[in-house]
Amino acid sequence: MTARNMLLIGLAGTGLGMMLQVFVQTYTQLVLLRLLIGFFDAGIFIGNMKLIFGCFRRAGAGRWSESSLRPTASPSPWISHSAFP
Repeated sequence: MTARNMLLIGLAGTGLGMMLQVFVQTYTQLVLLRLLIGFFDAGIFIGNMKLIFGCFRRAGAGRWSESSLRPTASPSPWISHSAFP
């Protein structure tokens, strides 16, 4: 399933569930409806993750060099540059 489809289904299900909360009469109905909303909300989260991961190349994934871990400049003027060898 594509990220777009997951987001559309998740947003539609969450929105519909939120609107149906107006008609809830008992606490049990509310809990069941919130569980259903949570199910669709999880689809939104997974769709967003698929969308974000699709924006980055996989070729460089997991490759860290020593130089990429060192800061290029001091993060604060109060910290001396000698703290970052």
